[in-house]
Amino acid sequence: MIIASVSDIKAKFSAYLKKTIAGQEVIVASHNVPIATLKSIAPKQHNYTRTLGSASGKVKISKNFNDSLKSFEKDFYGGNL
Repeated sequence: MIIASVSDIKAKFSAYLKKTIAGQEVIVASHNVPIATLKSIAPKQHNYTRTLGSASGKVKISKNFNDSLKSFEKDFYGGNL
């Protein structure tokens, strides 16, 4: 936990934000009296789980997927390969 004055926070705000992102809590004090805290917000938790292989059988890949693209390249590059 870090304690910093209001003026110090104003002068170095981005540096203190980086510290909160790194997990540190910053106490803001005015005349040595704590008045606020800066802390990171936990990332939003998803309410679903991902299952490996859940798209199995839903995607079709053609048998010639890995075939040569010579005809495409010839058309695209104008026959200058």
